[in-house]
Amino acid sequence: MTIEIDELTKNLLNEMGFIPSEKDPKLFEIEIENGKAFIDFRKENGRRYASLKGVMVKPDNISILQAFKEQREKLQLSVDNPEDKEKREASSGNMGQQSTPVNTPPVKKYDVGDRIPAAPTLDYIKELVGDDILELFGDTGTGKSKFVHALALEAIAAGKSVYYLDTERNLSKADVLALGNSYHYTPLFTEIKDLVLKNLPKVDMVVIDSVGLPILTRFATYSMKERGNALLDLIAVVGRLKEWAYENCALAVITNQPESEFGKQEGDIRKPFGDKACFAAKEIWLTRKLKATNMTKCSVESFRSRSMKGGLNIFQIEITDQGTKIVR
Repeated sequence: MTIEIDELTKNLLNEMGFIPSEKDPKLFEIEIENGKAFIDFRKENGRRYASLKGVMVKPDNISILQAFKEQREKLQLSVDNPEDKEKREASSGNMGQQSTPVNTPPVKKYDVGDRIPAAPTLDYIKELVGDDILELFGDTGTGKSKFVHALALEAIAAGKSVYYLDTERNLSKADVLALGNSYHYTPLFTEIKDLVLKNLPKVDMVVIDSVGLPILTRFATYSMKERGNALLDLIAVVGRLKEWAYENCALAVITNQPESEFGKQEGDIRKPFGDKACFAAKEIWLTRKLKATNMTKCSVESFRSRSMKGGLNIFQIEITDQGTKIVR
């Protein structure tokens, strides 16, 4: 059932660049790269929804809707309940006050490289991992960042809150814009440690990409004592992340690098960097680069799993000029 919307919400939409649709004045449209997108308001089973329609769901389009939802929540707007009028007006400061303009991403200027996976990747992972940690590790260029980025976008599209901590800067500008306010960056392990041990917010999903690299890049310069302390810090961070996931009924996804090949014999198995930190993860999956033409193709396979045998291919990541596709 399509519903009437109040003037504050209309003002907010206008400030974001949406205009009433010629087809239906209750729909608001905006010009995007591949045509028009529409925000539609409806009510089902007593709950209110705002949905994006008319285009393929892509990260740039998701960021439009996410920005609108976040700004509406700040104003505590109720789009269809007249009884909340006084509360809405009080939250805006004055009767009839205009809402604050929203700084939405200029979607026409960026070629977005990812798209939402066709398979329900997030639901599948949540069923396997539960309120715990999924760790992905693999060599550089094997699709780890692309996979967790797509997973975060799927969560955002589903209305879930995400805290995405980037420690590598592997993402493009369009990738970062697609994550909106969920995105945070630091290359410093001291800041990662402080965040996880003391200040990690309550959200539905945390992504840390990568948890090991900030230590690994300095490891060669450390004394033996410093290396030992660094590994203990990493174990503490991953251990606390496991507790956080349990306490908040949330999913934690971390990426990591393999341990060094130095000192290994041919055929030896390389585990995730971090000594016993890997013991805290519920599932550990390995990414590999596959041979392919006209695309970059990577596999995601079980490495240490509670639910399946080792070496089982779980997903394939297909990266082309048109985007990234996660295939089960």
